[in-house]
Amino acid sequence: MKLILKILFLLCLSLVLIPNAPAETIHLKNGTTLEGKIIEQNDSYIKIDTGRNIFQIKLNKIASGLPEAPTKEPLPKAPEPEPQTPAEQPKAIEPPAPVVTAPTSQEPAVSEPLREPVLTTTNPPEVQPQQPPVQNIAVDAEDLKLEEDCIHLWSHLDDCTPYRCALEDQMVKGFFSEYTIYGIRNNACYWKQTLPNHGVMRCSLSEETRKKIALDLKANTPNTPALDEAFTNGQCHIAGYEQ
Repeated sequence: MKLILKILFLLCLSLVLIPNAPAETIHLKNGTTLEGKIIEQNDSYIKIDTGRNIFQIKLNKIASGLPEAPTKEPLPKAPEPEPQTPAEQPKAIEPPAPVVTAPTSQEPAVSEPLREPVLTTTNPPEVQPQQPPVQNIAVDAEDLKLEEDCIHLWSHLDDCTPYRCALEDQMVKGFFSEYTIYGIRNNACYWKQTLPNHGVMRCSLSEETRKKIALDLKANTPNTPALDEAFTNGQCHIAGYEQ
C-alpha cells in the first residue's frame, strides 16, 4: 500500500511541476498578429491557443515571435519497489486512459493563417436618360454654319435637325442653291431652298414625306418623285416668280 501511495504522489508532483506555457505574440508574414499560449511546437508547425480558437500555423508562415523549442527535463525516476513475498505482491494497476476531447465547431483547427475578407462591390445599374418630348424648334438660319456640297443634307432631313449647306445648281452654272433645315415646327419639318432668279422653295413636310425625300437625296435620284408628291399634296410651294 505504501508503494502505491508513493507512485501516486510522484505523479501528482510531476503534474504540478510542469509550468504553464507563457503567452506569446506571433506575427505572420501576411500582417496578422496572434496572441495566446503555444500548446504544441515541432519542426514543421506550432499550435497556439488564443482563448477562443486553436490555430495550427506552419513555421514558414511566421515572420517573428516564434519562441525557441523548450527543452524537456527528464522526470525523476520512481524508486524501485522493494521485493515482496508472493503473498504480499500487489496487483498491477493500469494507468487511466487519457481522455481525448474532440474539437467543437466553435474551436476548429486551422492549418492556414487568417486572411482578411475580400470585399466585393457591385456597380449600380446604369440609368438610361429619358428622351425629351418632341418640341418645336426655331433656329435662326444666320446662326448655322454653311457646309459645302451638302453631303449631309439627306441625313439631317431624315431626322429634321437644323442644317445649312450650299450646292451648285445643275441647270444654272455658277449659281449655288442654299438649303436650310430649320427643324420641327407645328409637327412638320420646315425646309427652305433658294432658287435661281430670286426664287425660294419652302416646304412643311410630314415625317413620311421628308423620309422619302431623304432617301431620294441619298441615292442621288434626279427630280425626286417624293418631292413632286410634296408639291402635289401642298407640302411644298415656290415663291418669287410672281408677275
